[in-house]
Amino acid sequence: GSVMPLEASKRATYEDLLKRVEAPSSLGAWSYRPADIKGHKAVTRADRLQLAAYARMLAPSLGAIPTDGEIWLNTGAKAPVPLAAPLKELDALLARMREVRSGAAKSEPARVGECGSCPWIGVCQEMWAAREDISLLPGVTGERAHKWRALGVGSWRTLVQMTLSAAAKKLGLTEPKVADVWRHAQARLLKRPVVVVAPKP
Repeated sequence: GSVMPLEASKRATYEDLLKRVEAPSSLGAWSYRPADIKGHKAVTRADRLQLAAYARMLAPSLGAIPTDGEIWLNTGAKAPVPLAAPLKELDALLARMREVRSGAAKSEPARVGECGSCPWIGVCQEMWAAREDISLLPGVTGERAHKWRALGVGSWRTLVQMTLSAAAKKLGLTEPKVADVWRHAQARLLKRPVVVVAPKP
């Protein structure tokens, strides 16, 4: 991969792949599209944003922003990804980041897959614990927590104060999809394990 500056800042990134395409660019009669190799089966929002960031960082070298990219999934499929919408979302995210950096806006930590390698994880964990964040529950990914907060379920205490059927209805899921997370919330509230009786075969 190559190293590309972002907005003339000191940030840089290494992309997995650059796919050569037959289209004119500042380099000549060819150009490049960003691609990334993933270990999952379907393209995610994070994948789209990542390709959009690569595309924007390629622009100074290519003379234009690539309009599409690819995600190589663990199924062997090479999924094409149009970048018009992700680029708009990325620009809004970068604008938000500038506001946070300048002090014009506040931010709150959200758990993501990369948290384990972040040196500031201890600070975020203290904040999550203080607000009883829903992402503390096993099975609640950062993306799921983001969706559940938007539905008004931002803490594990809020979840456990509902019945299982009410929680499932609130989150738009079936009871079996919510049951394990709801029981983990119960265990936190009771400060002890919750015994689940397995159905008889």
